[in-house]
Formats: sequence, C-alpha cells, structure tokens
Amino acid sequence: MKLIPFTSLFLLFNTFVFSQTTIKGTVKDSLGFPLAYATVQVLDSLQNNLLAYAISNENGEYAIDVEEKGVLFIKTSFLGFEPTIKQITIISEDNLNLDFRLKELASSLEEVVIQYDYSLADVKKDTIIYNLKNLTNGQENNLKDIIGKLPGAEIDANGKVKVNGQQVDKLLIDGDAFFGNQHQLATENITADMVGGITFFEKYQDFTNIEGFESNSTALNITIKEGYKNRITGNMEAMGAVEDKYLAHTNLFRFGGEFKLTFIGDLNNIGKEAISFSDYIELNSGVGQYTSNKNTGVQTRSWDNDDVPVFLQSSLDVANRDIQLGALNFTYAPTEKIKLSGYSIFNSAAQNQFFMIDRYYLNQPNLDQQERQEIFGDYFFNSSMVNADYKIDDKTLLNYTLSYNSGKDDQRSFINIQRQEENIYDQESIIERYSLGQRISLTRKIGSGKLLTLNGIVEFSDTDGKLNLDSNRPFLGLDFNASNFFANQKKLEKQNRYRVDFMLESDIKKGNITLSGGSTMFEEEFSSYINDDTASSNFSNDLERNRFDHYIGFDIFYETTKWLSLSGGLSYHYYMFDHKDGDKIDYQALFPTAGFVIKFNQLNRLNFSYRYTNAFPGLQETIDNSFIENYLSIVRGNSIAMDEALPEHNFNLYFSRTKFSSGTSIVLMMDYSEKSKNITSNTIFQPEGYLVREYRLGNAYQRFSTTASFQKKFRKQKLSLDGQSSYFQSAYENFIGSQLNNVDLYTFKQDLGASSNYKTALNFSTGISFVYREYENSVNDTRFSSTRINPYFDLTGYHYDGKFYWSLESTYRSFESNTIERSFLEINPAFNYKYNNWRFFIDGNNILNLNSPEIAEIINSGNFYEERVSKSLEGYLGIGVNYSF
Repeated sequence: MKLIPFTSLFLLFNTFVFSQTTIKGTVKDSLGFPLAYATVQVLDSLQNNLLAYAISNENGEYAIDVEEKGVLFIKTSFLGFEPTIKQITIISEDNLNLDFRLKELASSLEEVVIQYDYSLADVKKDTIIYNLKNLTNGQENNLKDIIGKLPGAEIDANGKVKVNGQQVDKLLIDGDAFFGNQHQLATENITADMVGGITFFEKYQDFTNIEGFESNSTALNITIKEGYKNRITGNMEAMGAVEDKYLAHTNLFRFGGEFKLTFIGDLNNIGKEAISFSDYIELNSGVGQYTSNKNTGVQTRSWDNDDVPVFLQSSLDVANRDIQLGALNFTYAPTEKIKLSGYSIFNSAAQNQFFMIDRYYLNQPNLDQQERQEIFGDYFFNSSMVNADYKIDDKTLLNYTLSYNSGKDDQRSFINIQRQEENIYDQESIIERYSLGQRISLTRKIGSGKLLTLNGIVEFSDTDGKLNLDSNRPFLGLDFNASNFFANQKKLEKQNRYRVDFMLESDIKKGNITLSGGSTMFEEEFSSYINDDTASSNFSNDLERNRFDHYIGFDIFYETTKWLSLSGGLSYHYYMFDHKDGDKIDYQALFPTAGFVIKFNQLNRLNFSYRYTNAFPGLQETIDNSFIENYLSIVRGNSIAMDEALPEHNFNLYFSRTKFSSGTSIVLMMDYSEKSKNITSNTIFQPEGYLVREYRLGNAYQRFSTTASFQKKFRKQKLSLDGQSSYFQSAYENFIGSQLNNVDLYTFKQDLGASSNYKTALNFSTGISFVYREYENSVNDTRFSSTRINPYFDLTGYHYDGKFYWSLESTYRSFESNTIERSFLEINPAFNYKYNNWRFFIDGNNILNLNSPEIAEIINSGNFYEERVSKSLEGYLGIGVNYSF
C-alpha cells in the first residue's frame, strides 16, 4: 500500500490554523472523583445553537476549540447528574480554564446503591470505569492482555469480549466502532501503551441515540491516550524462522479529530489468523443485523458448510497455512450532525490438510473403512460496510447502511479408501458467493416519550458451487458410459430479501411499550445438475419459492419495584407461500416472549427470558430429486414441504455477582431449547460402499447447556484464581437404514487457572483444561467417547525497566478415545529487547514439534463415526524486529 496520499491528507488536516480559543478543564462529581465521558457543550448567547462539543476522557479532562467571540454558555451533563451551565465571555484568543462539579440527581441517589472499590473500579449507576493502574502491571503487550485482567471480563475462544459472562454489543475505540463488531482485530492489534482507559456501559448512548430515550446496547469503550491522537501511529513487524516460516505485520492508526483511520496488514505462514469463525458469521449477516427491530419471530438465515470458508472451519487440524490480510476502517464526522463510518476487510488463505481416518458404520458392525486424505485449498473473502448517520435535528436521525460480501473457495482433495479394492478419488470443489444489502432508516421523536423508527431493507445473495469428481472406478451408483469415471455437478442458490417495518416506542409510568410491525418478502431459488454422461433426471433440481411474512406485535417493559422488572410481548405473523408449481399456501402463528430482571444492585442481577420463534426448511432440504454431496454420499429429497413450520421454544437463565471490594466475580448461565419438529436425515448404506442421505422430518430436538464461572483477585497478594465449568447436552432423532435412531451427545468442560500480577521481574500462570465428549446411539446400542486434557504452566520475566522481557509457555496436549491416543508437549519461548522505538525478538511456537505433530479427534456423522488422526501446524523458531511510531 502507498502511504503517501494518506500521509499528505493527514498533514493537510493538521496545517489549518484558525483564530480560536481553547476552553479546557475537568468534570468531577461532588466527591471530587473524575467523570469520564461527560458531555461538554458550547452554546450561543441565546442557548439555541450548538457551536462545539467534547467528551471528557478517563481523567475527567476535556478541551474544546471555539472560534466565536462574545457571550457564550458552557453546558456539562452526565447520566444520573444534574446538568450545569456556566456563562463565559470571550474577547481575545487567550485560553480559558473551566472546571465543573456535578451533583447527582435526587432520584438517582434513591435508586442507585453505589458499591465499588476505587482501587479496582469506579461504578456509577450503569457505568463501570476500570482503574487500570491497579489492575495492570505494565507487562501487558496489547489490549487483549489488559482486558484479561479486568474483573468479570474475558475474551472467549472466538475472540469476543465478554463482561460478566455476556458478550458486549459494541467494542468501541474513543466512542467509535472498530471494524464493525470484530473484537479480535481490536484486542490483538491495539498495543497496551496506547490504552488510556476502559469503561463499560450497560446502556450506551452514542451519536445515533435520540435524547430522552435509553439504549439497550452494552458497550466497552477503549480510550486512547492523547499522545497517540491527531497523528499517524502504529508499528511494523517482520520475522523470519526456520523451515522458511515468516511473518510481516503492520498497524497504522490515526485517532483523534473528526477523521479517524486504521489499516491492518498481515502476511504469514505460521498459521496466525486475524478473523475468527464467529467474526465471519457476523460480517456476513447482512444489513438486517443493524436494525433495532428484532421482533420478527422468524429465523431468516441458516448457515451450512457452503456458506463459510473451509479455512475458518478448521483450526488445529491444519498442516500448513498461509494468510494474507488487509483491513481498512474509518470514521469521519465533519459536523456535529453527520457521521460516516465503514470498513473493508480482504482475507485470503492457502492451506494443506492431511488425515488418516478409520470409519465405523453403526448398522454395519463388521464393516470399517480406512481412508487417507490430502486436501489443498485456496480461499478468499472480502467484507465491506459503509454507514452514514445524519442527525437532522435533536429529534430526528436518518441512517443509510451499505454492505457487500464476496468470497471464493477452491479446494482439491485426493482420497484413497481401502475397501475390497482400492478406490482413489480426485475431488475439486469450487464455491463462489456474494451478497449485497442496503438499509435506510428514519428515527423521529414524535411527541413526549414517543419514538418512531421506520426501516427499509433490500438484500441479495448468490452462491454458485461446482464439484468435479474423478476416480479409478465407478462411484456413487452413477451410470458411466465409458471407462472415464468423471462427474461434474453445478449447484446454484439465490435469495433476495425485501423488508419494510416500523417500531413505535412509548414511555409509560415505570416502563415503556413498543409496537412493531412490517412485511418481508423472500425470493429463493435452488438448482443443481450433473453432466449428461452420468446424469439422469434424478439428478436435476430446479426449485423456486416466494415467501411472505407480515407481522405486527408489541413488547412491554415494566419496573414493578426498584429491583424487579418484568417484560413480555406477543407478535402475530401471517405467512404466505407461492411455489413454482403455482400452489399458494398461507399459515398464521402467534409468538410470545416473557422475562424478568431482578437487579439487586448495579453489579448483581438475575435474568430470565423465554422466546418462541419459528423457522422453515431451507429450499435445498425440500428437493424431490438428488445431488452429489461429495465422493462418499448422495443427498436425496423425501417430500418435505416448503412451508413446513419448525417452531422452537427457548428458555434462558442468567445470574451474575461482582464485588470489587473482594475481587470476586461469579456468573451462572443456563439455556434450554426444544423443537417439536426438526429437519434430520435418513442415512442408507449402499452395497457399493457409498451413502444415500435423505432429508426427513424428525419428531423432537432438545438442547441444554449450562456454564458456571468465577474469578477471584487477591489484591494484596497480587494473585488471581479463575475457573469455568460447562455442560452441554443435545438429544435428537435421525434414521439409519430407515430405522429410528436416538442420538445423545454430552460434553463436559472444566477450566481452572491461577496467575500472578506482580509489578516485579517474574510472573506465572498455570492451570488445566479438561474436555470430555460422549456420543450414544440407540442403533446397536453404540457408545464412543473422547477426552482432552491440557495442563499448562507459563512464566514471564520483566527486567531492566522493561527493556528486556521474556516468556515461556508450556502445554501438554493429550487426546484419548475408545481406540486411539495422541499426546505431545508444546513449548513456546519468546525473548524481547526494547531500544527506544525498536523491539528485537526471538519467538518460538511448539519448538519441540517442528515437523507437524499429530492430533486426534472423533467425528459423528449420521450413519457412521470417524476417528481422525491429522497433522497439526508445524512449530517454528524465528527472529524478528518491531518498530513503533
């Protein structure tokens, strides 16, 4: 990338010199404690027009540049405090100092029980301001390290930030979105030196909120230090390692001011990913995810393997992986009424996988297959979004959002199966996908305590699949007219969505009621066919479905007391289906919701929610004929109706308790879902050694999960204990050879850990991760299980005022199933030396296994289960340099 145009633009912004006065000062509460994120406004002499504004930083400090002269008014406000207005007169360009002390509202003093300890955090009603000086030790490398030390906060396996067990809705940098909701890009690329403060908002108010109406969004805001603002900052890093391993990475930031820009670039073949599986799902969820009207009562998007790039579905079972990433994020607020933001992410990967598979069929106890796979793939995706907000006045907001996503997977697999005779397959799968979505929204305060939102959404998505299969023998029961056993299949899927809706929120005494309604139309197509040399009409599918969803409903929230809130709602849906054959079918349903919140105080609460929703079969699941799934199986339809309703009940219970004075955090979560009907499969083994999988309607599906986690920080001893126990169980039906099979899946996971947080030379982290999985099938009463145990012990050293620091991570990874065992010791050393803005380092990963260690796993798939042994990423030992500016 050429940085000269960007650099010139930044320098141009900074060369404008205005005749202006700077007003600066502090905002504090009545006790003298700073108020972060208070709003400071400059009003004209009539107090009618807003001339400028600022937000106080984590120390309560603010600064505003004012060009106007004469009598002006400075208004300061903060949630739960009485606004304060001061009159000033500006004659010259001399800077002014103006401090504010705000008093809490009487109603807030009655409702809020402030229970906090200033040594860890400051809690004000629905806001937690973390004291980073007492929570960190100066040895943190990036934002991820800092968040990991916040009481009640964590970063999960998908890279998402959670506070008190729940994922935050928005991760913000100085109040602005950062690559949408892609937490991992922020937590791993923003350095610890840049972070000035962290604040959690339970009800975050931003530019898009209309004054007088509360937000239901949670947010974790990261404040950047002043020294990193209004200039280009970042770092560049390069590393070379044994066996031709390499890493090149750059972060470029421009924070502060009306224009903010971020670029992240990465090239590596050490397997380091910048985008997680859940990140990709969110990036491709379309513009509908940005609407505040969630009362649709229907699930509109399901995900299958064709929707997600293969390299994001695989993690440890990869032998080699090359990653290339380029990501750009921007925010531009030229006036107090206009705000533009957006991002574009380009990610490509090339990876190799190697598997040795033992396959066991549940209804063929005397049959097993040995298989060897080598998979080579090239994958690419782009996700881009532009968002524009225009605040017409203090009562009206206009929003436009544009989203575009595209991608291509090109995967080549070489398979060798040992049956009575050797079968060799060459399988090539090419999948191309794109989606385009637009949303326009108008929000207007139409009266006292009344807010109206209108939305219009248009989305188009298209997935084109191509499958080439070549073998040394006939396969899948296809009719081959020559000795060339080759088949070519094309599969096309399209979905267009058009939606209009409204939401009217009205305040009532001690609560609010929301009326919503709208209409959605889905245009769907699915087709598949294979080449004439092998095909018959049985392998040709051409389906179309138009689906309409008209709905109206209400939601009510009511505070019965200061500590108990009740909620509930009901939506009525009228569905209409228009099939290609001319059939028209309608269907009506009611979908209730209910819940309560017991809020003992700001940090301790109990939540319960119930929700009844509905889904319909994917168009692919309603086929009448067949298509090739892969070298091993054919998918066949079984007359599932396009309008088959699949309702689901969901119950959720959540409890959290955090006490900063004792450094204790406890979270309990339970979730239960039940479907009376579910799309399942009937898997039929064919004598030729392949499978036919039919879509069928199952009678029941149940899923239960529970998680209990705790954190304990011993402040005097600078020690932390943490643990998490989780249990997952699902029960469902499928069919094996048309025989009913009841499947039960159990997973138990236990994590325990302890760590130190000394501001001295040496710190440690130790613990163990344990996972047990068990599958049970009623056919032949089969049962198989697997166990993973990963104890770890890590050390970090910090010497010579941080100029030299090192780490040594050690993890013993073991896997055991009914018939196989695998284990290895993973050692990851790192040595760093800092000299001014330079950092020189030696970095190692799994240095005892430089030649692809083997891992094992169990895969359950309908009629069979597999024990897989695969090669994992090679270890490396490299030397590199990092320059920060």
